[in-house]
Amino acid sequence: MDEKTKIIEKVYFDPAGYGSIAETLKDAKKYDKSITYEDVKKWKAKQDFGQKAKPRGMNSFIADKPHEEYQMDLLFFF
Repeated sequence: MDEKTKIIEKVYFDPAGYGSIAETLKDAKKYDKSITYEDVKKWKAKQDFGQKAKPRGMNSFIADKPHEEYQMDLLFFF
């Protein structure tokens, strides 16, 4: 698995990389046909990075008191 891990990291951290599991798998198979979807999925699950989902129903900012936060829509006329 060590050789597979090196290939997956090489493909993922390439400047054109940082894609999904499917994209990483497609690119990694160019170097080694024995790499499977599960190999890439396990590798990505062990990484410290990743997209963290916001809890459902939560705002990105919760004001402590009234008038601490305002929302505005911008409209440009040309």
